[in-house]
Amino acid sequence: MKLVTKVYYLTSVDTRSKRKRDKSSPSDQSSWQRTYGCFYQHLPEYKTVNLADIQKVIDKQKKGTRNYKYVASAMKKLARTIKRQDILDSLGDLNVIQTEFATLQSIDLNEFFTWRDKTLGVTQPLNSRVNLDTRKAWLWVFSIQIVYALRISEVFAIKNLIESCITNDGVSIPALNDPDNTTNLIYIGDKTVIGTTVKTGGRIARPQIPPKYPDLMEQLDIKNPLLPNNKPRSNKPRSLADFYSKAARVKLVNWNAPITQTHADRNLGNINGMQAGIPLEIRAKSMGHTPAMNDSNYKKRMGTLTTIDLLLNSNSQAIDFVTALEDV
Repeated sequence: MKLVTKVYYLTSVDTRSKRKRDKSSPSDQSSWQRTYGCFYQHLPEYKTVNLADIQKVIDKQKKGTRNYKYVASAMKKLARTIKRQDILDSLGDLNVIQTEFATLQSIDLNEFFTWRDKTLGVTQPLNSRVNLDTRKAWLWVFSIQIVYALRISEVFAIKNLIESCITNDGVSIPALNDPDNTTNLIYIGDKTVIGTTVKTGGRIARPQIPPKYPDLMEQLDIKNPLLPNNKPRSNKPRSLADFYSKAARVKLVNWNAPITQTHADRNLGNINGMQAGIPLEIRAKSMGHTPAMNDSNYKKRMGTLTTIDLLLNSNSQAIDFVTALEDV
C-alpha cells in the first residue's frame, strides 16, 4: 500500500503549482520522501496496515511539533488511500496543533551591506587564497533574493538573465542585463539549471525597492547577473532537491553571515515591498504564494530593527491596486 500511495502521489498534480508531477523528477521524488516516505518507512513491510502500527510511528514524533502534524497527515492520507475509515476516524481525534516553532531569522539592509562589504574585501582584507569570483557570484544570488523576494532555488530558474525569453502564452520578457530594460521584470521557469523543479515556476516577479534605497539595484549590481557554477556531486533525488539551499547555507556559515537561513533574504525582499507601498496581492503574486501566506508567515520574521525601519521609512503614499497592476 505504501507503493500504491507513492505511485498515486507521483502521478498526481501539485496543488500549489498546478504542475503534473513527474516520477523521474528528483524534486518530486524528494518531496514524496519528505512528506510521506520518511514516515511510511517505519511501517512493517509485509503486514496489513493497522492502527496499532500507525500509532507507533506517530508516537515517534513529539506532540506539538511540525513533524507530529506532518506524520498524522501522512497516516491519514494512507488511511484514505486504502479506504480504512475506521483508522481515519481514530486519527481524527489526534491533537495536531503545533505549539513548538523553529526560530525564524531576520536581516535588514544595513546588516546585509556591512556583511557584503566584508565578504568582498571592501572593508577588511581577505586571505590570498580566497576565491573572490565565487564570493561575488553567491553574493549576487543573495542580493537578487533580497530585491525580488525569491526562494534560493528560484534564482537558478530565472530564464531572462542575459537574453529575453518568451512566456508560455507568447509574451516576450526582455533580458535583465539589457540596459534599455527599465521594468526589470524577471521570468521564473519551472526548473533550475540542474533540472530540479521550483515550487511556483512559470511566473513573473518584480523588483521590490524600498524608498530609503532607490538605487538598490545599482548598489547590489543586480543587472550584471553572475550565477555560481556549483554542480551537485550526487544524483540522489534528495541531494539534488536540496542542493542549492545547502550550498547557500554553507556559504553563509563559512563567510560569517548574520543569518544562516536563506529565507531571511526573501523575507527582507517582502519587507522592501511593504515599504515601497506595493499592495499585498501584488507582493504575494510576485513571490508565488497566497496573500494569506504573505500576511501571516512573513510577519513572523520581522525583527525589531526591521519593524522600526518599516514604521519610519515606508512610502506614505502607497500605490493603489490598479496602479500596481499597471506597473507589473
